Amino acid sequence: MLAIHNTHFVQSLRENPDDPYYTPHASSFFSATRNACEIITAHIQNFGKHEELFLRWWAVWTSLFNAALILGAVAAKCSQNMIGPKAFVEFFVAVDLFERGAETSFRACGALPFLHRLRDKAIAAYAQYPGQILGLE
Repeated sequence: MLAIHNTHFVQSLRENPDDPYYTPHASSFFSATRNACEIITAHIQNFGKHEELFLRWWAVWTSLFNAALILGAVAAKCSQNMIGPKAFVEFFVAVDLFERGAETSFRACGALPFLHRLRDKAIAAYAQYPGQILGLE
């Protein structure tokens, strides 16, 4: 699903980074964001149940990386949007999975520098608004 909506997701972010829901491609933006959250949630559960398999299977890291990119872009570009705080938290969960997997997976290790740069951009976006509530519970 992410591949289907990826192009329009990017287009929505470019056209209206403050609120991509008000673009002609809002449905793709919403679908990509929702799917990315679902992928990360599923991978957290799978990591807990089948850690050895999870760490070795390249397809897991590919889908997790794609989901992390989407949520990282939302966190960095849409920090004041209603979906921004959830994307911020979910993105950090994905980065944590990559950091844990980097010890044994070269794919996870290779993705970390890029994810760390995106994480820094997301942190900088939220640092501009220090009173913002991230919805951490």
